[in-house]
Amino acid sequence: MALFREITKDDREFFLESVKDFYTSPAVIHPVPEENFHNTINDLMSESPYEKCFIFEHGGEKAGYGLVSLTWSNEAGGLVVLIEEIYVKEAFRGQGIGSAFLEFLEGAFKEAKRFRLEVERDNLDAVRLYERCGFSELSYMQMIKEK
Repeated sequence: MALFREITKDDREFFLESVKDFYTSPAVIHPVPEENFHNTINDLMSESPYEKCFIFEHGGEKAGYGLVSLTWSNEAGGLVVLIEEIYVKEAFRGQGIGSAFLEFLEGAFKEAKRFRLEVERDNLDAVRLYERCGFSELSYMQMIKEK
Protein backbone atom coordinates (compact mmCIF):
# COMPACT_ATOMS: atom_id res chain seq x y z
CA MET A 1 0.00 0.00 0.00
CA ALA A 2 1.29 3.45 -0.91
CA LEU A 3 1.84 6.24 1.57
CA PHE A 4 1.74 9.91 0.57
CA ARG A 5 3.47 12.59 2.62
CA GLU A 6 4.55 16.17 2.09
CA ILE A 7 8.06 16.69 0.81
CA THR A 8 10.82 17.52 3.32
CA LYS A 9 14.35 18.89 2.99
CA ASP A 10 15.62 15.29 3.11
CA ASP A 11 13.78 14.60 -0.16
CA ARG A 12 15.61 17.28 -2.17
CA GLU A 13 17.93 14.95 -4.11
CA PHE A 14 15.20 12.38 -4.70
CA PHE A 15 12.93 15.09 -6.10
CA LEU A 16 15.63 16.51 -8.38
CA GLU A 17 16.55 13.07 -9.73
CA SER A 18 12.90 12.13 -10.22
CA VAL A 19 11.89 15.36 -11.92
CA LYS A 20 14.81 15.00 -14.37
CA ASP A 21 13.60 11.48 -15.18
CA PHE A 22 10.03 12.73 -15.62
CA TYR A 23 11.08 15.52 -18.01
CA THR A 24 13.14 13.18 -20.19
CA SER A 25 10.22 10.75 -20.55
CA PRO A 26 7.56 10.57 -23.27
CA ALA A 27 5.06 11.94 -20.70
CA VAL A 28 6.13 15.51 -21.56
CA ILE A 29 6.05 17.32 -24.88
CA HIS A 30 9.14 19.53 -24.53
CA PRO A 31 12.28 19.80 -22.40
CA VAL A 32 12.36 22.12 -19.40
CA PRO A 33 15.47 23.96 -18.18
CA GLU A 34 17.03 22.27 -15.16
CA GLU A 35 17.04 25.66 -13.44
CA ASN A 36 13.24 25.33 -13.19
CA PHE A 37 13.60 22.17 -11.08
CA HIS A 38 15.80 24.02 -8.60
CA ASN A 39 13.39 26.97 -8.52
CA THR A 40 10.55 24.56 -7.75
CA ILE A 41 12.32 22.72 -4.94
CA ASN A 42 13.47 26.01 -3.43
CA ASP A 43 9.92 27.35 -3.51
CA LEU A 44 8.61 24.14 -1.97
CA MET A 45 11.15 24.40 0.84
CA SER A 46 9.97 27.96 1.54
CA GLU A 47 6.49 26.52 2.26
CA SER A 48 4.81 28.38 -0.56
CA PRO A 49 1.00 28.48 -0.25
CA TYR A 50 0.70 28.01 -4.02
CA GLU A 51 2.23 24.58 -4.45
CA LYS A 52 2.53 21.29 -2.65
CA CYS A 53 4.64 18.25 -3.36
CA PHE A 54 3.90 14.79 -2.03
CA ILE A 55 6.41 11.97 -1.91
CA PHE A 56 5.07 8.50 -2.68
CA GLU A 57 6.37 5.66 -0.54
CA HIS A 58 5.71 1.99 -1.20
CA GLY A 59 7.19 -0.84 0.83
CA GLY A 60 9.40 1.62 2.70
CA GLU A 61 10.96 2.99 -0.50
CA LYS A 62 10.47 6.30 -2.26
CA ALA A 63 8.39 5.42 -5.29
CA GLY A 64 7.61 8.80 -6.86
CA TYR A 65 6.13 12.23 -6.31
CA GLY A 66 3.11 14.35 -7.10
CA LEU A 67 3.29 18.10 -7.60
CA VAL A 68 0.17 20.26 -7.35
CA SER A 69 -0.49 23.96 -7.53
CA LEU A 70 -3.45 25.73 -6.00
CA THR A 71 -5.56 28.44 -7.56
CA TRP A 72 -8.99 30.02 -7.30
CA SER A 73 -11.53 29.82 -10.12
CA ASN A 74 -14.64 31.92 -10.47
CA GLU A 75 -15.90 29.45 -13.07
CA ALA A 76 -15.50 26.51 -10.68
CA GLY A 77 -16.70 28.52 -7.71
CA GLY A 78 -13.72 27.94 -5.49
CA LEU A 79 -10.38 26.25 -5.04
CA VAL A 80 -8.88 24.39 -7.99
CA VAL A 81 -6.11 21.85 -7.53
CA LEU A 82 -3.92 21.73 -10.62
CA ILE A 83 -2.16 18.39 -10.75
CA GLU A 84 1.09 19.50 -12.33
CA GLU A 85 3.04 16.24 -12.27
CA ILE A 86 2.55 12.65 -11.22
CA TYR A 87 5.72 10.58 -11.41
CA VAL A 88 6.02 6.94 -10.38
CA LYS A 89 9.40 5.24 -10.69
CA GLU A 90 9.34 2.49 -13.28
CA ALA A 91 9.80 -0.31 -10.72
CA PHE A 92 6.58 0.78 -8.97
CA ARG A 93 4.33 1.33 -11.98
CA GLY A 94 1.18 -0.73 -12.41
CA GLN A 95 0.66 -1.13 -8.66
CA GLY A 96 -2.17 1.40 -8.26
CA ILE A 97 -0.03 4.23 -6.87
CA GLY A 98 -1.30 6.81 -9.39
CA SER A 99 -4.97 6.12 -8.75
CA ALA A 100 -4.36 5.98 -4.98
CA PHE A 101 -2.65 9.39 -5.17
CA LEU A 102 -5.60 10.92 -7.02
CA GLU A 103 -7.93 9.54 -4.35
CA PHE A 104 -5.60 10.89 -1.65
CA LEU A 105 -5.74 14.37 -3.21
CA GLU A 106 -9.52 14.41 -3.08
CA GLY A 107 -9.34 13.71 0.65
CA ALA A 108 -6.51 16.17 1.27
CA PHE A 109 -8.30 18.98 -0.57
CA LYS A 110 -11.94 18.31 0.36
CA GLU A 111 -12.79 21.98 -0.16
CA ALA A 112 -11.61 21.90 -3.80
CA LYS A 113 -14.29 22.45 -6.40
CA ARG A 114 -12.20 21.12 -9.28
CA PHE A 115 -9.17 18.98 -9.94
CA ARG A 116 -7.45 19.64 -13.24
CA LEU A 117 -4.50 18.14 -15.05
CA GLU A 118 -2.79 17.97 -18.41
CA VAL A 119 -1.73 14.80 -20.15
CA GLU A 120 0.26 14.18 -23.31
CA ARG A 121 -2.25 12.61 -25.74
CA ASP A 122 0.04 9.70 -26.64
CA ASN A 123 0.51 8.74 -22.96
CA LEU A 124 -2.34 6.26 -23.22
CA ASP A 125 -1.71 4.55 -19.87
CA ALA A 126 -2.03 7.91 -18.10
CA VAL A 127 -5.11 8.88 -20.12
CA ARG A 128 -6.82 5.60 -19.17
CA LEU A 129 -5.87 6.07 -15.51
CA TYR A 130 -7.32 9.59 -15.42
CA GLU A 131 -10.51 8.51 -17.17
CA ARG A 132 -10.96 5.61 -14.69
CA CYS A 133 -10.57 8.17 -11.89
CA GLY A 134 -13.36 10.36 -13.29
CA PHE A 135 -11.44 12.92 -15.35
CA SER A 136 -12.75 13.94 -18.76
CA GLU A 137 -11.31 15.90 -21.64
CA LEU A 138 -11.97 19.65 -21.79
CA SER A 139 -12.99 21.27 -25.04
CA TYR A 140 -11.01 24.39 -24.18
CA MET A 141 -7.96 25.21 -26.23
CA GLN A 142 -4.99 25.94 -24.01
CA MET A 143 -2.79 28.94 -24.74
CA ILE A 144 0.36 30.14 -23.02
CA LYS A 145 2.75 33.07 -23.16
CA GLU A 146 6.26 32.18 -22.01
CA LYS A 147 8.55 34.80 -20.51
